[in-house]
Amino acid sequence: MALLCILELENNRVFLSKTDDPISLFNLCLKSNHAYFKVNKPKKIIFVDICDMALKIGQMSMKYGPENVKYDGMDGFKINEKPVKKGIENHGKKWTLEEKNDGFNDYNNKMSVKDIAIKNKRTIGAVVSEIHSRIPKSTETFPEPTKKGDKWTPEENTQLFEYYNTGISMKTIVEKLGRSKRAVECHLIQLGLYKF
Repeated sequence: MALLCILELENNRVFLSKTDDPISLFNLCLKSNHAYFKVNKPKKIIFVDICDMALKIGQMSMKYGPENVKYDGMDGFKINEKPVKKGIENHGKKWTLEEKNDGFNDYNNKMSVKDIAIKNKRTIGAVVSEIHSRIPKSTETFPEPTKKGDKWTPEENTQLFEYYNTGISMKTIVEKLGRSKRAVECHLIQLGLYKF
């Protein structure tokens, strides 16, 4: 029977070796005068049946998706607590400079936020937030919002469209809609209306 030896060392490195003779390998690791094991003292050692491990990985991958299963030799199998959803594989990852610039250019070329999110494998909120980061910061003070976190209604969307396209100042729009400046700007971006 083939076994996988997983040896955790004091320096947090993991030493892996396939063996048919676990006793000899155990003695080599723990009783050896080998310089490597004198400097890097073994902390924990386990042996795993390779066939059994492969079977478990296969079963768990079918149940949770292969991208959500990992085998940590010391702690066994782990499932991502936040499974990666198909289509947003880059969720939570830092944007590259190229992605930032491409997303901004796509937005300015009238690509919808949803399509930019699909192209970059990110959430719509992440795209809106990234594009919003390009808006110059204002030193002007704005009133406290009265509708913090409320869902936008179709009537508010119509009002926002009218106010923004008639050139009303951002401060007035914020006051009339009872939303924060950021909420108004982000919603304009999501609707594809914000002009840079």
